[in-house]
Amino acid sequence: MTATAASDWVRPIHGIIGAVGEEVLVAIEAEVEKAIARDQLGKVASDDYVKRAVYSRSLRFFAEGQGNALVVAAHGIANLTVRTFALDPKFKVSAVTAKPLKMKATDFTPKSEAKSAWLSFNKTTVIALQTVAAELHPKMQMLATELDAVASDAAFTALIDLRNVHYHRWRGESPGVTGINLQGDTVREKLDQGQSVGISVQLLPDYVEGEQVLNEVVTTTRTALDAFVGHMPDLLQAWYDAFQEVTS
Repeated sequence: MTATAASDWVRPIHGIIGAVGEEVLVAIEAEVEKAIARDQLGKVASDDYVKRAVYSRSLRFFAEGQGNALVVAAHGIANLTVRTFALDPKFKVSAVTAKPLKMKATDFTPKSEAKSAWLSFNKTTVIALQTVAAELHPKMQMLATELDAVASDAAFTALIDLRNVHYHRWRGESPGVTGINLQGDTVREKLDQGQSVGISVQLLPDYVEGEQVLNEVVTTTRTALDAFVGHMPDLLQAWYDAFQEVTS
């Protein structure tokens, strides 16, 4: 790769760093909003279902927004890594166009917005990037190692798993509403078991899983935030060392 071509990557690389930083700040600021919503929810009477539903949805909204910001930041550090690799004189575009990365050589350019020029953050991607780094400078390998530290952190993978469930599979409603229990018995099942049930217009059992759903989202996103932020000093130092090595 020529010096001119390498310099073309500098602007998008720094742009990604700024974007990742903003997403982390958004996630931190969301924690403040969560605290406000949680405080308001704590002041609502247990039988005031309307208000409980309102504040529960607000709390969940900020928690999910926090999780989304962290996932975007994670995609950012994966793409920061592969673009930093491109600065290494030993880097070959063919290394990232093969499976499983499958980026397109014609699209993998500094200003490209094509889908095939960008990676998704997941364990498969990170392992593939470590393989690519093995042929590059040792400091590029350290960058890949720090990226793997994020991908291997149980607190962060828990966020990815929970988000996948809520976005693509079962999404339980928040507490304070008449929701559907996925795990609990239905009214018919309770009747078949000889249990007594209250008769209402909707004939649904109490929605007892809402609190669990909400608490899981709120706590998982917070622990993921702590984990992600905890990895940033080492990852950014590894990036700086790699960047300096190939640009100085």
